[in-house]
Amino acid sequence: MKQEVNKQKGKRQKLIKDTIIMTFGMMVGAMAVHFFLEPLALIIGSISGLSIVIEHLTSIPVSYTYFTISIFLLLLAYILIGAEFSIKTIFTSLITAPWLLFFEKITPIQKAGEVITATGEVLNSAGEKINDAWYVLMTIPKEGITGNVWYDLICFILILSVVQTILFHISASTGGLDIIAKIVHKYTSLSLGVCLALSGAVLCCTAFLIHPAKMVLIGLFGTALNGIALNLLTKLLLKLKKDKAPERQTKPLQ
Repeated sequence: MKQEVNKQKGKRQKLIKDTIIMTFGMMVGAMAVHFFLEPLALIIGSISGLSIVIEHLTSIPVSYTYFTISIFLLLLAYILIGAEFSIKTIFTSLITAPWLLFFEKITPIQKAGEVITATGEVLNSAGEKINDAWYVLMTIPKEGITGNVWYDLICFILILSVVQTILFHISASTGGLDIIAKIVHKYTSLSLGVCLALSGAVLCCTAFLIHPAKMVLIGLFGTALNGIALNLLTKLLLKLKKDKAPERQTKPLQ
């Protein structure tokens, strides 16, 4: 009886720990999207990238589009994947949109037609000075945080890859593209890795609707770089776990 109680307690503690990790991980992921992808409208093979394309075509905020697409994919996965569907993926998919909305509100991105002067003032499309002190202070310039598309891309990929590695480690995922890949994988003979690459490439090509070929190629490069970084970080994490295992086995009892 005591053993069963301890087992249930351990499960609850693990659930709380995993929930904290997923919440913090998706917060960091949403920050990466908002600060590095959205200002330059960088389109990486992901649901966030597709949401940015839709925002530029319709002016619908990324957070709203991301939430809508996530709901649709979660329902589709529940119908088509069934038992393989993960509760953790539901959580991470649904919590991303609120984080994106939060960052959109506290750190707005420079709108089309607005001008940020050398003195830090923000002028609207009519050339009038915007007197909202918070907006002026926190507005992210459309040239991006670093002012260089490649620096922003690499920063985003590094942050996203770390978040993905941590989530995969606790049997979770960032949702979105992972769900699409799982559906394609189930109904084709393609491996999950190939499904991820193909799905990412297709989503990335939607950037042709708003960008010249150069930006699309940058996005495709970023998608490939994300896969490479994810593989390297996953192998590193597995190696660290493997190196730690003998230490736990040889640790003397107190």
